[in-house]
Amino acid sequence: MKKIIIEAAVLAVCAGGTAYAYQYFVEENPKNAYFKAEAEQFDRTKRQMGEVLKTDLLYTNMKTGIPFHQKLQLSGKVKVDGMDAATEQQMQPVLDLLEKSALRFEQTMDEPNAHYQLKLGWDYNQKELLSVEAYTDSKLTALKVPQLLPSYVTLQNDKVGAFAKKLDPSYEGPEAFNFFDYFKTAGGQEEDLKAYAKDYFKLIYENIRDDQVTFQKIDYTTPYGETQKLREYTLTLSDSEVKGTLELLLSKAETDDKLLDFIVKNANPAARLNLPAAAANGASLPASSEELKQAFSKMKEELAKTAFTGGFQMKVVTDKDGRIVDRKINTVFTDTETKEGIELAYASSQWEDKGAGKGSFAASIKPIAKDNSKENLLTLTDTYTYDSKAADHALEWKLVSEGEEETSGKADYHREKAEEAAGKLTVKQTVKVSPKLEDDQYALTANLNTTKTGSEDGKKTSTDSAVEITVDSKPAAGPAGKVNVNLAINQEMEQLSNPSWPEFTAANSRELSTMTEEDMAQLQNDLMGGVYKLLFSNEDLLELLAPFM
Repeated sequence: MKKIIIEAAVLAVCAGGTAYAYQYFVEENPKNAYFKAEAEQFDRTKRQMGEVLKTDLLYTNMKTGIPFHQKLQLSGKVKVDGMDAATEQQMQPVLDLLEKSALRFEQTMDEPNAHYQLKLGWDYNQKELLSVEAYTDSKLTALKVPQLLPSYVTLQNDKVGAFAKKLDPSYEGPEAFNFFDYFKTAGGQEEDLKAYAKDYFKLIYENIRDDQVTFQKIDYTTPYGETQKLREYTLTLSDSEVKGTLELLLSKAETDDKLLDFIVKNANPAARLNLPAAAANGASLPASSEELKQAFSKMKEELAKTAFTGGFQMKVVTDKDGRIVDRKINTVFTDTETKEGIELAYASSQWEDKGAGKGSFAASIKPIAKDNSKENLLTLTDTYTYDSKAADHALEWKLVSEGEEETSGKADYHREKAEEAAGKLTVKQTVKVSPKLEDDQYALTANLNTTKTGSEDGKKTSTDSAVEITVDSKPAAGPAGKVNVNLAINQEMEQLSNPSWPEFTAANSRELSTMTEEDMAQLQNDLMGGVYKLLFSNEDLLELLAPFM
C-alpha cells in the first residue's frame, strides 16, 4: 500500500501536478507546451465538475451557507422467486416488514448562525413507529426519542468534558464540543489550496528539465476512425529523477507547518472536532500535524527503498486546439529489499466535437512476485460515448491471482434525458452487471433501472425516483433464483429565509450537566418505562414482532 501511495504521488507530480505551472512559461518549447496542455486539461475538468455541481441545490446550500431544509423518504418491496416452500414461509415476515415500512430523513441547517436539526423516522403501516430528533447550536446539543421520553435531553457544549468525567473519571476527550467545527477548514480553503498548488507545482516545473520532455508529430487515428497529424509529448524520468522529484516535494511538505495543518483539518473532519487521537484517526486519516509529518518522513524512507525500474514515462497527444486527447503511462516500481513490486500501465483517450464525444481507458496493475513464478493481474477497461442527451459506458474487468482467473465480468451503463421542460427533468438510467463467478457454478446478472423526475424553481427542488433492482442467478444444478427489489425515493430541498428552531425550557427538556444522582436515576427509570411501553403497548410494533417471536 505504501508503494501505491508513492506511485500515486508520481502520477500527481507528472500529470495533474502541472496545472499551475504554465504561468512560469517564457517560451513555447516542448516542456512548456506540455505543461500548458496539462494546465488547460486541469481547468477544463474543473469547469466540467462545476457544471455538474452547480445544479445540485444541496451542494450549493452547503457551499454558500444558505439556510435550507431537506426531506427524504424511502420505501419499497422485495420479491424473491425460486425459494422452496419452507424457505418462503420463513422469509415472508421479512418481506412483509420491508413492504409495510418507510424510512424518513429530515435536516434543517443554518450554518452561518450555527443551527442544525435532524429528524429520523420509521413508519410502519403508514403510521410513525419510531422517531429520533436531534438539535445543536453554538451553546447546546439536544436529543429526543418521543416514543421513549416526551422531553428533550440536553447538554451544554462547554460541559461535555465535565459530564463525561462524572460518568467515567478516566475520560480524556475534549472538554467542549461544537458540531459546526466540522464544517470549518483551515481558513479560505479554496484560495489556500490554489496558493499551495502554485507553490508546489512551481517546484515541480522548475525541477523538470527541458530535455526530459520531447515532442514529435504523429499520425493519430481518432475514435471516429479519422487520421490526423497531431502533436505527441513524452515526459521521461529516470529512476533517480523520479525519486529526486518526490523527495524534494516530501522534504518541503514535512517542514511546511501551515500546509500540514491545512491538510489535517481538511482531510480529516474528526480532527476539526477536537476528538481524541484514537477517535480522530478511526478512518486511518492523520489526526495531527505531527502525525502527518511522521507519515511524510516514513514515505521518504520507503522511497529510498523503492526502485522505479526503467524510470517513468508518460505520453500525451494534443489536438489542434492544444487539448489532451490521449494519454499513456507505463512504469514499474519494486522494493529493493523484497524484490516485489508493481507494474502499472494506463491508457486513455477522449475526442469531443460540439458537445458529443467518444472515449476509452484501460488500466492494468500487475504485482511482481519475488520469484516471478505466478501471474497476478488486475485489468479494467471502459469505452464510452456521450452527447447532450445521453451517455453509454461499457466496462470490463478481470482479476488473476496466482495464475488463476479469480473473477471477471462486464457492466453496461446507459443514461438519458427522457423528458426536459422548463423547471422539470426526467432522467432514466440503466445498469447491467454480469460478473463471471468462480468455477462457473452460477450465471449471475444484476440489473438496475432508475427513473428520476425532478422540478426546480430556483429555491426549491423536488425529485421522485423509482429504482428497480433485479438479480438473476442460474446455478449449474438446482432451480434458478430471482430477486426483485423496487424502491421509491421522494426528496425535497428548499432554501429558507427565516427557519424556526426548537426552544428549550424546564418543562420540555432535562439538562444533563446539572443532574444529581437522583435525577440521573429518575431519567433511567423514565427511559426504561418508555421502552416497556413501546414494546408492549404499541399495536403496530406487536404486529411487526409477532412472526419473529
